[in-house]
Amino acid sequence: MFKTIDYNKGNFAILLLFVASLAVWSGYLCLSSSDIQAVFSLWALGGCVAFTALKNVGNLHASNLEKFFAFLLLIAGGFAGYFQLLHFALFFVSVACVLFFCGIKPTFICVLPLAIWILGVPNYSNVHITVSYPMRVLETIIAKGILMLLGFDTTSQGTSLYVENKQIIITTACSGVEHLWTLFLLAWLSAMVMFKQYFLRTIYFLCIIPIFIFCNATRVVLSVVGMKLYGDKILEGDAHFALGLFAIIFTMILFIGFGLFLRKIEDERSDYGK
Repeated sequence: MFKTIDYNKGNFAILLLFVASLAVWSGYLCLSSSDIQAVFSLWALGGCVAFTALKNVGNLHASNLEKFFAFLLLIAGGFAGYFQLLHFALFFVSVACVLFFCGIKPTFICVLPLAIWILGVPNYSNVHITVSYPMRVLETIIAKGILMLLGFDTTSQGTSLYVENKQIIITTACSGVEHLWTLFLLAWLSAMVMFKQYFLRTIYFLCIIPIFIFCNATRVVLSVVGMKLYGDKILEGDAHFALGLFAIIFTMILFIGFGLFLRKIEDERSDYGK
């Protein structure tokens, strides 16, 4: 797997051991979480990103300037530890170690998995709430626009929709954030299959966010239409589950379709260059 990499074997061994140790520590925290399924998806996403990152680390040598910035990050970690921001302290120290031993490129491509394992998994509840709010606001705005196009008398305030004098609150659960980490994992695996370039793969992967927000807003619209036709029972039981499943499937269909479109453009550009 790593035959084509030009690296210092000692430094690469240090990097591999360090990343593996963080993965094990983060995995232990994942197993002790009350919401293990969602947290595991987040942890596995870090593993997939780390795997692809380690295949492209390149030359593992740090210049004196890079080592100087590593010491600055180490100092930042010390300050974070002094103010009891322990996870941030560990993150800064971890990034400083990678930068000191391996240089800027390996550091850049390892930052995301380190952030997921050190900051994301241990603070999953806070991440869950923080991410859900802007998603809820955007979904409210999009759902309002679609409902107005369909002829519904709709206004919004914050994360609440008012449809024909009836309030519909888009809660954290309704934002779909519980499924976001699983979709992130599926999106990264799809991006790995479709694109070889790390930059293009990352850009395509990030497209899952607006696509999912749009699809979940569509689910809210369908819920409102269903309430109009069948009453509040559409928000309970199998119907509610089916609408949630629709949002996930619709998201992946649009995401993969968009990826195939991008790959077609990339192939045409490559043929044109030849």
